[in-house]
Amino acid sequence: MRARRRAMRTSSILIAALAALPVHSAEPQAPVSGASGAAAVNPETPLLQSSDDSMVTLTRESPAQAARSKEKDAAAVHKAESLLKMHGYVDAAKEAARVLEADPDNAAALVVRSEAYSRLGRCAEARADAERAVSLDFNDPRAWRSKAWAELRLGNFRDAVNDSTRAIQLDPRNAVSYAVRAYAKEMNGDREGAIEDMKVAAQLDLRFQERLEASQKGGQLYDPGMDDAYLLADVVTAAPGSSPVKTLIRVLGGMFLLLGGCLLWLVFRRPGQGGKKKAATWQDNLAGSLDEKGVPMPRAAEPQAAQNGRLQGKYELVRTIGRGGMGDVYEGKDHSLNRAVAVKKLAERYAALDPQARERMVQEAKTVAAVHHPAIVQIYEVFEAEGALYLVFEYVRGKTLQQMLAETQTLPLERAAQVLGPVCQALAHAHKQGLVHRDIKPANIMVTEAGHVKLMDFGIARSLSAPPSAPVREIPRNATPMPVLISAQYARTATTAGTPLYSAPETQAGVVSKQADVYSLGVCLYEMLTGRTPFPPPGSQEQKMNMDFLPPSLRVPELPPLVDALVLAALQPNPDLRIKTPDEFQARLEAALKAPRAPAS
Repeated sequence: MRARRRAMRTSSILIAALAALPVHSAEPQAPVSGASGAAAVNPETPLLQSSDDSMVTLTRESPAQAARSKEKDAAAVHKAESLLKMHGYVDAAKEAARVLEADPDNAAALVVRSEAYSRLGRCAEARADAERAVSLDFNDPRAWRSKAWAELRLGNFRDAVNDSTRAIQLDPRNAVSYAVRAYAKEMNGDREGAIEDMKVAAQLDLRFQERLEASQKGGQLYDPGMDDAYLLADVVTAAPGSSPVKTLIRVLGGMFLLLGGCLLWLVFRRPGQGGKKKAATWQDNLAGSLDEKGVPMPRAAEPQAAQNGRLQGKYELVRTIGRGGMGDVYEGKDHSLNRAVAVKKLAERYAALDPQARERMVQEAKTVAAVHHPAIVQIYEVFEAEGALYLVFEYVRGKTLQQMLAETQTLPLERAAQVLGPVCQALAHAHKQGLVHRDIKPANIMVTEAGHVKLMDFGIARSLSAPPSAPVREIPRNATPMPVLISAQYARTATTAGTPLYSAPETQAGVVSKQADVYSLGVCLYEMLTGRTPFPPPGSQEQKMNMDFLPPSLRVPELPPLVDALVLAALQPNPDLRIKTPDEFQARLEAALKAPRAPAS
């Protein structure tokens, strides 16, 4: 504690000294001309008459003056950064504010002030600065990270997840982004995802290891009352008994040792060694293997079933591009047809079924492969190898709807209809073939680089004619008020599937129906228009049964009443009262497009 107090006193002295320093430009100031000391006026500078009849000169900055101003602002931002690192948050905010008075569009100063405001508990102001910085530079990961932290402190956990995900996509090696997303996921009810993110943060920065170990023992990752510096691992620490002078001596000694080592390497290295390509580090490998949520994925391993390095003698696995509960997805190349493909290997828990269940799964996969539609990602081949089931898909480049919403938060009604229209058509086609998707959600809807919409991952699709995979469980009458029907419209399975936040309430009882896909469409539409799902994560059965959600127009007032009616009809807990088909859903969505709207507020 005494060492920490000494370090804090030293930091306070350094902060005070740094705050007192003036910011100097690297360029010398232009000399003053004229005997009176007035600056020289360019004869071509326009003059305006002021209200008090005095002459006001409107000077234009020369390129040299603009460069000097830019350097001066950069020096001031650097000073603010230094103050921020030494926990001089008030002084850092003031220094950044001085820059912003002269240049309101200085994104770097906005980010520094946002971070200082967050540390000072002024989170609404921090978010405003971060939002402004993002609008000025949409590809600045630090701005997104600052916004994520402000949203987290304000209790907007879903926004914090989305913003930190964007930061990770732009800078996958930053540990703080993973930590912020871990905190947000934990507060959003995703404990497992939070620990996975904190594992990555600890790999990238060992200072997060303590928080990871505490969480693995049952402790909480995020404590709203805890010091920000500790949560973000930016505390300036010193070894016990260390003094600033000793620390400086160690740093200088290390620099000299490093310089000496470099000189020895230059003298004794073998010719041609310098041109050799550097081996990829584990950080490089980590950054190169991230899924759409920014989660690290395993590298593509060579399956035992490969012949001459290729599955089925023709599919080469290039890299891992996705992972999920159903299995891992690889980018591959079909050498027989010289085309890119996506290869999905089903998870081991699915491959380790008894022979009868495995055969049924293969037949279902082949049934899905027989469904062809422009808005459905095509399955080229289904095969078994070494106890695993492989599906070879059409390779599609683009963005998922989930990624789009992470970037824009919401979509206009017109754009939502453009995206969901083809999805409705694809589902209608699949339903006519007796197939139910069972996992409609933004992550499974892709908009290609060419603008086409594709419905992905029929991996858990189930044929309505398929028999139950295990004895049917009885459903207590007091658990669900709607009748459970087994007919041409309904099937039963002993296992539940899909994503709870987007799935219909009857799916928890193992009921498979076409109306369940319509329910998921309603959840997707609500999220696209309002920026949030109708029910907060994880989407409880009680909320779904009670229809405990706000109409979309209460969140977005300019939406027409027909949108409210459409969502209400799609989210009926009783499938008999719900919109029956995707075609009807699309027709009602198009009708809402043509309806009069309230003016935007």
